[in-house]
Amino acid sequence: MQSFRLEDNCSEFKVMELITPKLCVSNQKLAHFDVDLAKSELKIDSTEKKIKMSIEGIDLRFKFKYDISSDPSWLRDSGEAYIDARKCAVRLNLVPSTENNDGLLHFDFNHAEIFIHQYEVKTGGSSDLSRALEIIFNSFKSFFKNELANMLAWRMAKSVEESMNTMMTASAGFIELPGVSNVFLNATMLGDPIFHSDYLSILMDGSFVTQDTKNNMKASDEQKHWPMPAFIGKNAENIQV
Repeated sequence: MQSFRLEDNCSEFKVMELITPKLCVSNQKLAHFDVDLAKSELKIDSTEKKIKMSIEGIDLRFKFKYDISSDPSWLRDSGEAYIDARKCAVRLNLVPSTENNDGLLHFDFNHAEIFIHQYEVKTGGSSDLSRALEIIFNSFKSFFKNELANMLAWRMAKSVEESMNTMMTASAGFIELPGVSNVFLNATMLGDPIFHSDYLSILMDGSFVTQDTKNNMKASDEQKHWPMPAFIGKNAENIQV
């Protein structure tokens, strides 16, 4: 999350045909991110075929640089600002699938919600324009919440996706068997997860291959054997094949 950045952008505002103020925002980045993992939860919902994710105790600081100008050149100020959001909670639904046919799990999200208990914006410019900008940003808490909810939900979905695929496969869908030289288990995932009350079943290829075969195989190769299920339970470490 620390490496998260947004693109630079500029916006113009027409004021009674007299003046056109312009606000440019750049170097937008997440400067601080902390989460209380003890208050995080993943819950399998077999009825709706979703994984419900809840994370609490999130503190973050979002920094950016701004430049205020106008046409005619009556207004001018610039500086650095930050947005602090503390004691946040995020809730979203994760929908796993293998729709890309690449043998890996993918996660989409929906119904993302964020709750912010403390919200503050501070600007560091040298004139009253910066103070006015600070007031405006503090008034747009609901807009910031929506943008933040989408940002965090997307990143969390990708984080779960990466973690699950790392647990399930070592590299490109193949797991090297311990104690056996040059033999791999083909862990390519062949279909969407099957939801049960407290675990997921994921259909895997399950065949054994050598190094030469592994190098030549693709996830889309035709299978001529029964797939092997992998069971993922309530705990992150609870994987059985």
